[in-house]
Amino acid sequence: MGRIESFRELTVWQKSHQLFLDIANDMELFLKKRVAWIIADQILRSSSSISANISEGFGRRSSADLLLTKSV
Repeated sequence: MGRIESFRELTVWQKSHQLFLDIANDMELFLKKRVAWIIADQILRSSSSISANISEGFGRRSSADLLLTKSV
């Protein structure tokens, strides 16, 4: 198994992104079921942050970050 070059190769990112897409596709269903718009919007935003946080963390794999965490 080789080195992972992109966060898109991570299974956890792929699954979290698919979760976001599924929720986004089901937004109309949420609203038809009379779920308050504010709750549906929060569910959508929180599901999008999962994959965003994974990709951000993946981008921080640098020597500078390692040195910073070791010095703390």
